[in-house]
Amino acid sequence: MLGAQGVRSVRSVNRNIFASNVLANVAVRFRADQIHFSCQVNADAKITLFTGKAPDRVLVDELQLKQNAFSFDERTKLLSLRIPAGRHEVKILF
Repeated sequence: MLGAQGVRSVRSVNRNIFASNVLANVAVRFRADQIHFSCQVNADAKITLFTGKAPDRVLVDELQLKQNAFSFDERTKLLSLRIPAGRHEVKILF
């Protein structure tokens, strides 16, 4: 579990776990089969999150994103996506 308020990034052992281009309040619950991520941002944001592996599906507020709406970097194991201002629930399914 990861939780932080008013942050742009969270790092652990020289690795980005979470990053945003705007200040964000976040809560992330990591499981083997999914990551559940709650986020509050005051402006449209580009979010990057360490997932460890490529997702099968990504849902924002229960709506499945198209493959071109997010990206996964195999080298860094980071998932990137854009979310609009407001409070959102993101599910990353493996």
